This record gives sequence, C-alpha cells and structure tokens, in this order.
Amino acid sequence: MLKTCRPKTVKTQLCYARKYASVLEDRSSSILAHLIQLPPQTRLTVMKAVTALSKYLGCYEQWKTICKQYNLKWTTGNESIAAMQRFFNPSLTLDSVVSKVKEMIRVLPSNMSDVIRFACLGGLRPGEVCESVRLLCIPSKDVPEQYYNPEQQCLEHFRFSQYNRRTKKAYISYLSTDNYQWITKIQGKTRYLERNSNGMHA
Repeated sequence: MLKTCRPKTVKTQLCYARKYASVLEDRSSSILAHLIQLPPQTRLTVMKAVTALSKYLGCYEQWKTICKQYNLKWTTGNESIAAMQRFFNPSLTLDSVVSKVKEMIRVLPSNMSDVIRFACLGGLRPGEVCESVRLLCIPSKDVPEQYYNPEQQCLEHFRFSQYNRRTKKAYISYLSTDNYQWITKIQGKTRYLERNSNGMHA
C-alpha cells in the first residue's frame, strides 16, 4: 500500500503506525480516545497509517469495525465549506485559469513548460504527469511498447503500478498521435525527471 507513496509520506505513516498500533488490540485503551480527539487532518493521517498497518497484519476487517463503532470518519469535516468557497470565488474562472497556465508556460524554462503543456492535455495529477513524461521520454527496459496505444490514441496507465491508487485511479489518457510524437521528442530536456524519478510516485 505504501509502495506508490513518497518517501516522506512513508516515513510519516510508519511513525503514526507505531504510535497508534495498539488501537488494533485494545479498543478501550487511552490511545484510541486520544485518536478520536485529534484535529481532523491529523486524525485522517493517522487513520491512513493504521489502515496500512491493519492490511499488513491481516486485521483490516477488525479495523473497519473499530472505525464504524467509534464513528471515525474519513473526512476532515471542512470539505463542503471549501467546495462552496471555491464555487463562489469570482476570481476562479476558466479564463483566469487559462491565463495563469499561459503565464507559467511563458516564464518557465522550456523543459518545464513542455511538461505543463502535457499536463493540460492529459488532466493527470502533477506526480502522475511527471511519471508519464518519464515513461515516454526516458528509455527503459521496464516500459512496454504498448504504453501508447496508437489505434485507440491513448496512454494506458493501468499497465503500471505507480498509477494503482486507492481512489480516483487514472486508467487511460487520450492523446492524439501528433501530441504523442511531440512529447516523445523532448527526451533531451527531461534529465531532471530521470534524476528525481524515485520521488515522482505521488
């Protein structure tokens, strides 16, 4: 479960897993009471860590029962408010977003601006965009030729473990043949992706 996480995330989850592991053994322990009283965002992070631990130990069903019994929610409670604030923010229009993107492309070095352009085409998360560019532009024996399907004109992300997220998975991205040929030609500009590829699995 932690294979696709960033090193910093793995370190954080391991730390919380050690600290709160006892909730899987003793539901009446003070550590569980402490977990319930944590700030929403911290509690959510701890719950992710304990979930990973419970799956590793083979007691995930027990952990789900604990979450249900003590009404542990997988939200911070502020999602609806944040959504409404974004919805009614007059500055967040399509034109303003497009303007920001164009400005980024104009001021960034070409190796970065090309990645930004590619991100706009595919609609992937930032980490997934970098991983996709790395797979397309950096030769590797681990990358199957069928990553890009020319008949369907799409990138088949589902063939790679780094895209196997728990939710909101990216299975494919449609990409025209012209755009595919363009993105594969920026190989010489993407050395920084190769150097940092270990940290791209967002």
